[in-house]
Amino acid sequence: MAEKAENGDYIRLTGVTCWMDPKTSEIHVTFNDGDLHHEKTGDGARVVFNSNPKSANYHPANYNRFGDALKMHGCTAPAAHVDEGPRRIDKRFRELNDAS
Repeated sequence: MAEKAENGDYIRLTGVTCWMDPKTSEIHVTFNDGDLHHEKTGDGARVVFNSNPKSANYHPANYNRFGDALKMHGCTAPAAHVDEGPRRIDKRFRELNDAS
């Protein structure tokens, strides 16, 4: 269960898991903490990162960061770092259009 930090206005969550789906190359981070409850989906939460600039899950810095951690521990991970282009949609699509 989550617990409040002694010296801050934040909580520490338990049950964090990270993996890369080899079919999609997306990196998943799940939080299996019972305090993260939703009436329709149950306990926990999931965050997904990928390297596709056209995706809502695009976050190249976190993709590289979590990919490095997976690789460091011998897990399935991206083969190489991805370019860390802009995440803001207006700048991201401008850059994609300029590359076409």
